[in-house]
Amino acid sequence: MTMAVRDIQSEIIVALQSILSPIASVEEGDVRAIFDAEDEDLPEEFIVLQPGPTDEVLNGHPRMLNSLPEQAVFNIVLVSRKRLYAPGLRAMRVAVKAATAGPKAGLQVGGISAVSFLQQTPTYPTPGGRWAAYVMPLQVTYTQPLA
Repeated sequence: MTMAVRDIQSEIIVALQSILSPIASVEEGDVRAIFDAEDEDLPEEFIVLQPGPTDEVLNGHPRMLNSLPEQAVFNIVLVSRKRLYAPGLRAMRVAVKAATAGPKAGLQVGGISAVSFLQQTPTYPTPGGRWAAYVMPLQVTYTQPLA
C-alpha cells in the first residue's frame, strides 16, 4: 500500500485562491483558452491562476530520497474585458501586492522557504479582441516531500 504524498503545488494553488478571492473571482486554468472563449457568463474582471515552469533547485547537492527542493512559478493573471481596462488592472495589481505582502506572500503552506514576484507584464487586447491582462509571475521555492 502506498502512502499519499503531499502535493505542495496543489496546496499553494488552494492557498492563492483563498488569498486572492476577496479581490476578484479566481479560477485555475490556461488564460489562452479563456481569451479564445466568447463566454458572456465570465465576469468583466477576474483572476486566472496559471501554473508555470517548475525547476529542481539542487545547487550542486545530490538528490535526496525523501524530499526535493523545487522552485515553481504561479502566474497570477489579472484579466479585464472592460473598454477602459487599465485603471481596473492597476487597482487589482496593487490589491494582489497587498494581499501577498510579507516574506512568504501570506501562503500558509508548510515547506515554503522563499517567495518573490518576477517581472510583471501587461498584455493589451489584440486588434478586434476584448481581453487585456496583467501577468504577475509569483516564484515560490519549497521542499517537496517524496515519501
